[in-house]
Amino acid sequence: TTPYNNWGFTTLHNFRDLSDSTASNGTLWLKPRLLFRSATLDHASEEEIHRLCHDININTIIDLRSEVEIKTAKDQGRAFVSFPSTVVSHLKKKDLAKTELMDRHKDKAVVQRYSDHKTIMINFAGRRYRQYAVIYAAPMRIKLKLVELMANDQKAAAVTLVGREVLSPKGLIGLYRDFIDYCYYEIGEALKYLADIRNYPVLVHCTQ
Repeated sequence: TTPYNNWGFTTLHNFRDLSDSTASNGTLWLKPRLLFRSATLDHASEEEIHRLCHDININTIIDLRSEVEIKTAKDQGRAFVSFPSTVVSHLKKKDLAKTELMDRHKDKAVVQRYSDHKTIMINFAGRRYRQYAVIYAAPMRIKLKLVELMANDQKAAAVTLVGREVLSPKGLIGLYRDFIDYCYYEIGEALKYLADIRNYPVLVHCTQ
């Protein structure tokens, strides 16, 4: 198989086959070319999206970004426009990102061309995570600053503040503990799609 750091992508960052990056002592724990991860596809070229669909045969994308991250990308004019979103009507909107077709997927030709592919949007850092791991954990001065930023519709600045003052001090171990404690519903939703062999090959991505 192609090693995760040698796929040759230049606009699709941090792309890897998880069978390679989870191997240990020469043992593969995952079957190759079934489960991939990457950063956001916002910067990916049409050529590299074509490679995802036709060379690597990605069938399903699981997008774990929050609605704030997606809105920020759209506001900056770099929202991904090349892969269709499929409406998943049964998902609970209060816990997950909006599942309706978004403006970034409005190109009918692209949707028809990739009609067999779908994007599942799961707001991984959902309501419980924000409430308990961010708001409750933030010092009072940070809470007051967040209120000010949100009141002025400065969501991107609020996200930056939370990352710097609340999340970074926890370190990776602390973040993973919070995910387990507060994102169990979203983890369960992702696992439902990963448990269905019809969805493979699957690409999972967040922002980074």
